[in-house]
Amino acid sequence: MPLKHVQYTIAAIAFLLLPLAATGQDTIYIDGMIVWSQQADSAEDMAKVSQYQINAMNTALRNTNLPVKIRLVYSGKIDYDEGTIGSDVSYQNLKRGAGKLSEVHRLRDFHGADLVCLILVNPGLIGRSNSWHYAGPNPQHAFAALRLKYCDNPLLAHEWGHNLGCAHGHGESQSTQSDAHEFSHGYRFSVGGTERRTIMCTPYSTTKTVLQYSSPFLFYEGVPTGAEGSADNALSIMRNAPHVAQYRHRPNLEHPLPETPPEAVPVSVQ
Repeated sequence: MPLKHVQYTIAAIAFLLLPLAATGQDTIYIDGMIVWSQQADSAEDMAKVSQYQINAMNTALRNTNLPVKIRLVYSGKIDYDEGTIGSDVSYQNLKRGAGKLSEVHRLRDFHGADLVCLILVNPGLIGRSNSWHYAGPNPQHAFAALRLKYCDNPLLAHEWGHNLGCAHGHGESQSTQSDAHEFSHGYRFSVGGTERRTIMCTPYSTTKTVLQYSSPFLFYEGVPTGAEGSADNALSIMRNAPHVAQYRHRPNLEHPLPETPPEAVPVSVQ
């Protein structure tokens, strides 16, 4: 085995073990919050939609053998009327806490949410989230927005993946704007002549996308789902999750939240 591969493997094992040793626990819990606009609330059963998104992300983390779980600490409608502005504009206002979206920041602090997602109806985006781009952990890089029309897909696993420092696959749009490390990329591979892609690759495909993060140490039908040193979102998440889990502190841990149901059950979004 080439020396650089040996060094990478040693580093990968160290990064997989050290975060758990530092936290003194078996699982790293990241507290998440999902809120939605008045328009979204009128269009769909949003409690079901938000739970599906959480379940799907936890399924992706579990499929990647990562000891990381998303814990939904709050979900609900906010007093926000999208009006006629695009969902991409709403997302920018969300990050800044502008206007009525300042309430989302207050709710985040009150409930101790590390990551935040806003679900919208108006055109403008499919999904959007903050990027790292080697900048390191930042509690202000914790916001994502999803468009309800596409929420029958596991979009949250992709967008909060960006918030955890993961980038798109090599050569894809904005593939270098979200990466925390040089290996923080999704991965495309072929199984029996059929293309497959991990969750951070774009565009999402119900027939081609595998619900897991890239890792050269995991296999799909005998084929590696990542590449050493260039496509290892699993290692990125393990390095970054302990930092993200400290963005906010839950105010009351006397009554732990119930475990998220394990299965990601698809919903039908009109």
